[in-house]
Amino acid sequence: TDEGERYEDIVYEFYQELCRKMPDQVILTMGADQPVDQLSQLKTACRNAAMALDWILVSGRGNLYFYEEEGRSSAYYFPKEGTKQLHAGLKEGNVEGLRAFLSELKEKNLKEYDLALSAVRLLLSDLYMSTVKAVQMVTMGLGLEVQVEQPPAYLTFDEVEEYYMRVYQIVTEKLKTVREEKGQEEDQDRDKKIFEYVDSQYRNPDISLSAIAQEFHVSTKYVTALFKRRTGITYLQYVQEKRVAYSAHLLKHTSWPMEKVAKESGYTSLLTFRRNFKSIMDTNPSDFRDQL
Repeated sequence: TDEGERYEDIVYEFYQELCRKMPDQVILTMGADQPVDQLSQLKTACRNAAMALDWILVSGRGNLYFYEEEGRSSAYYFPKEGTKQLHAGLKEGNVEGLRAFLSELKEKNLKEYDLALSAVRLLLSDLYMSTVKAVQMVTMGLGLEVQVEQPPAYLTFDEVEEYYMRVYQIVTEKLKTVREEKGQEEDQDRDKKIFEYVDSQYRNPDISLSAIAQEFHVSTKYVTALFKRRTGITYLQYVQEKRVAYSAHLLKHTSWPMEKVAKESGYTSLLTFRRNFKSIMDTNPSDFRDQL
């Protein structure tokens, strides 16, 4: 245009006319550059007009934005430990903490900084790169593949915040699932080892619920519930059945006296041995041997 003094008014009138012709559900946002008088400058002017749309981030849609860098600050706020903060929030599954991080980023930059367009783009780049690094750090070694894409162009800050919150929620949910599965595997492995331990130690008279709980860093209630769930009988019944079965084997295959059979089977009292044997085998140990 050769009407440099009125170019802003002319562009604004053009923008308003376009808005009037748009359907109600359409929100029109336009970017414009300063007027140029050489055709060779057209490419740069178009690029600047498109870059002006970055103001959508801070001021929203439905406006006419002119490209301007002079008088605005290239400084912007981004936490020095931003990547570490994001990593900690993802690792701990602290969704509210992650949202607070994004909210602080928005509030400080919109209220305390007069951002230049270059600062807007650098801010978004920092947020993207920090998010990518934090996600890589927290998923490393877990077999998780989470691709973090660049957010779509020309989002408002609220939309950028929601975009990254969706990313963070996906990551934290995946981490939670992996940890639950890993925890279940660890529980199954521990339960297996508890049974292996009891099966190898049942003839030890010192074996007890508290000893097992201490050995595997669980509670006695956990051990009790485990045996009931897996065998249908109590821990004590399980041990007594193992001891009586072993004593029956000794009675059948050795001529040892009852005292030795009882001791080798894990009993410190001959009376307890006889009582438990009869309770399970429905006969005295001496009668059992005589019937062989």
